[in-house]
Amino acid sequence: MSKLLVIGFNLNNMKFTERIVDFNPENRLKDYYDLIDCDCIDIVTLSNDVSVIVDDEGFLKSGNPVFEVKYNGYIHQLAGTMVFVKNVYTNEGIDSAGFNDPELVDLFLKLKITMIGVTN
Repeated sequence: MSKLLVIGFNLNNMKFTERIVDFNPENRLKDYYDLIDCDCIDIVTLSNDVSVIVDDEGFLKSGNPVFEVKYNGYIHQLAGTMVFVKNVYTNEGIDSAGFNDPELVDLFLKLKITMIGVTN
């Protein structure tokens, strides 16, 4: 089964939280909302192969950690819990999928995340 990488930050103990969760393609949208705990998602493309799903209103919510995410030479600032997905190209456009184990290892090696602040 393929997997998703979920990264957040616990402000109480000032530590990153990382989870690897099973990917269920039939429930992907509901799972994204539940994992991020949001009402509206935004999909940020990090490369041809990887995107990150975040709360579309993450910067508007008080107390959300703000991250600087570096991947393949690109830098993004994102707020709140992040769900990393693999990009899959179809006739309709780009779809999301989970990673296999070697792809997760590659993602971990290339991904650099720094917590740079908290939303007001």
